[in-house]
Amino acid sequence: MSEKERRHDIGWLRVLGMLSIFVFHCGRYFDTEGWHIKNPQVYRGMDIFIGFIVQWIMPLFFILSAFSTYYALSARGSGIFIKERLKRLGIPFLLGTFVFLIPVQVYIERFTHGQFRGSAFLRAPSDRNYFNCLFPFKMGGWVAA
Repeated sequence: MSEKERRHDIGWLRVLGMLSIFVFHCGRYFDTEGWHIKNPQVYRGMDIFIGFIVQWIMPLFFILSAFSTYYALSARGSGIFIKERLKRLGIPFLLGTFVFLIPVQVYIERFTHGQFRGSAFLRAPSDRNYFNCLFPFKMGGWVAA
């Protein structure tokens, strides 16, 4: 396949996957399972919807990733591919993990659950519990600040 040919079927699967994951995360606010922030009123019907999406969304993303990797490697060498991926994905991943996404998410979760009071700025890296939010898979879940 030449570089100019596009796989529209794969593009539409990406669109379906991204829309589904957006709706999935919005729906978690209303289901009965635990989540970072919950609506005071939850709906059992949302559990069925979430259960349906969770069965196929991650396999879809892995398949799309495999297609993308296959076509990217066929267009360039493995060294260039790895360097490009580290630059395009590694830097945003590190910034998101340590600066934007996880600390803000943990602040909102702890604030709404009454585990932390005060400004988000008080959760700065000088706070001795700041990096506890980066290890959510400890026994018992998130470490309370």
